[in-house]
Amino acid sequence: MSAKSTKSATKPATYCAAVDLGATSGRVILGAWTRDRLALREVHRFPNAIRTLNGHDYWEIGALWHEVQTGLRRAAAALPRSARLASVGVDTWGVDYALLNDAGRLVFPIHAYRDNRTQPALARLARTPAALERIYAATGIANVFYNTSLQLSETIAACPAITDLATRCLLLPDYLNYLLSGVMANELSIASTTQLLDVHTTTWCDPPSTTSASPPHGSPNPSPPAPPSATSAPSPNSPPPKSSPSPATTPPAPTTPCPPPPIPPTSS
Repeated sequence: MSAKSTKSATKPATYCAAVDLGATSGRVILGAWTRDRLALREVHRFPNAIRTLNGHDYWEIGALWHEVQTGLRRAAAALPRSARLASVGVDTWGVDYALLNDAGRLVFPIHAYRDNRTQPALARLARTPAALERIYAATGIANVFYNTSLQLSETIAACPAITDLATRCLLLPDYLNYLLSGVMANELSIASTTQLLDVHTTTWCDPPSTTSASPPHGSPNPSPPAPPSATSAPSPNSPPPKSSPSPATTPPAPTTPCPPPPIPPTSS
């Protein structure tokens, strides 16, 4: 047997965990890389559901976070002796987001994308073909009621004080990554679901093309997949870090919520 094949045969497996959240259920998968082969094992599955309160739809984010922690603990418990998780990845549906303050605390409930609160703005925007054409050309996203852009517009219109409270806007998988790592960052592929990302530059859209506002100068753009927050996995039994890694290795966090698109006023 060659030295290369001997080394390959004795190399220990690399273990990773994947958190996969869907609208009706979630699961945590333990993966093991051995000799260029990936073996998968479901270690935890749990239900998920939209909850309606006073006519609006929300996610039970506390319950989801509890189940994610439970699944990661089970993944860690399933590892061979002395082995550890090399990484944790989180996948969810698109468009939904968490609004946070500088301390990382939620300042607004997390709405579910099926909430009809955006329908009036959707109808007004549909009556402006020129605006729709600009938005589609910039973002590649059609005019749909669950778009992040419309959700944020409705939130700001209904609760103007949120612009004083919220200093961070994280898409749902990015929020869970933050709870796991302490790093606030928007990842590129999930950001592409928002109708706020310029598909030509992979940066947030400029006001003249699609939006009525934009992040301030210096506000970072979404980072490519596998940011530093995904390169190491803390123990599921440990609380999230109280501070982020050094700026040299961590993408900076947005300083304002993502900008909403222009909503033409209702004609009198």
